[in-house]
Amino acid sequence: MWWQSANTVEVLANLGLASQSDKPEIVRVLAAVFNATSDDTIARCDKKVDLTFSGYFDDELWWGIGWLRAYVLTGEFKYLNRSRFVFDDIVNRSWWNASCQGGVCWQAARDPKDMGKCYKNAITNELFLSLGAQLTVTYSERCNGARRRMKDATAALWPESHLPPDCAAAAYTASWAQSELEWFLNSGMINKSSLVNDGLDTFDTHQEVCLSKQDGAYSYNQGVILSGLGLLWAQRQKERQPEQPQRWSVVAAGQPAAVSDVDLLHLAASIVEAVWSSPFVYNESGGVLRDLGEPLLVQGTVPNLYEGSPGTDGLQFKGILVRHMRYLIDAVLDASGGSEDKAQAAVAAAGGNLSQWRARITRNAEAIWENAACARELSYSVGAALEVPALFGYRFLGPCAWAFGGPSATTQTQALDVFVAAIF
Repeated sequence: MWWQSANTVEVLANLGLASQSDKPEIVRVLAAVFNATSDDTIARCDKKVDLTFSGYFDDELWWGIGWLRAYVLTGEFKYLNRSRFVFDDIVNRSWWNASCQGGVCWQAARDPKDMGKCYKNAITNELFLSLGAQLTVTYSERCNGARRRMKDATAALWPESHLPPDCAAAAYTASWAQSELEWFLNSGMINKSSLVNDGLDTFDTHQEVCLSKQDGAYSYNQGVILSGLGLLWAQRQKERQPEQPQRWSVVAAGQPAAVSDVDLLHLAASIVEAVWSSPFVYNESGGVLRDLGEPLLVQGTVPNLYEGSPGTDGLQFKGILVRHMRYLIDAVLDASGGSEDKAQAAVAAAGGNLSQWRARITRNAEAIWENAACARELSYSVGAALEVPALFGYRFLGPCAWAFGGPSATTQTQALDVFVAAIF
């Protein structure tokens, strides 16, 4: 699927960052995929045109983050440029105040002037928050590098009006990330259990209600928000604000949150702990993840995954949760100057346990490796040579689900996602 292909781009870039031996081949693959998706015509997927700027805004944002990770890996500006084009398209076409007083829409309307009924869901807004925060980090690094070069060259501080475009870009993306954060915290999608519901009740017949649907919370809803919160928290730590943030508490819809008083790391930690205290984890599994609606075994086999919720979309969800949890961990370490002790203390003060977070990721990687490999049952004698395909099903406790003819690029990406996240 189109959005899952974008996730594969992101995961491959992360593998390249973790494994120098794999980097050359990954760089080649990323370039090939980039060229194959280079058409930037604005179109609609329901007209059978799968392009980067599709009007399905969550799909666009997955690609935006994927290409940004490709830039982090390669330093090639074309990837950063594509990511920024996606971000700007969301700002220009998806943010809509006429529906629920802000936030980004899931899908473009057929009439661009009639977005008042658009659906606001968690994942699209979380992705916008995450991409905004990630772009801010990237542009800030480029801006600071340019400042150092200019200062070294001129031995004087340049006025702000003469700073490079990257500095303005950092301020621009940071402003939108802040606006998204404020809207999301006040949307009501974070429920009383500290889990993120799937969306707001905004449809043709009662779009003005804008209340959390309260009937859906998938694992990836709990994941993507973690990277945005972690990066924004890290940025605040680097700014060394003197005031101490208050503990986060659930904000009811209609009661604005003073975002400057929200401890973003505490919010992230509360979501992580809520996941591992919920049905997202198999009972007595030591912390192995499952998803909402994940089918139970029927006589030892997995039923057709096309049936029920979340269907084929859900084949990717748990890996996304783990990936963005790792982004959160990396952001805390970065804000702590690489100090393990400081990072541990920061997470502990926020109500979490950094060592336990790592152990949870490792446990899920081990579960996939031990239980979800898609090796067909074969009879063989002692000493026989056997090649086991490096393919994995989507159920972390197995067995491998040979639905749709076998394991897919999506289930393989999910497994790779967790394996890469577990490289500490």
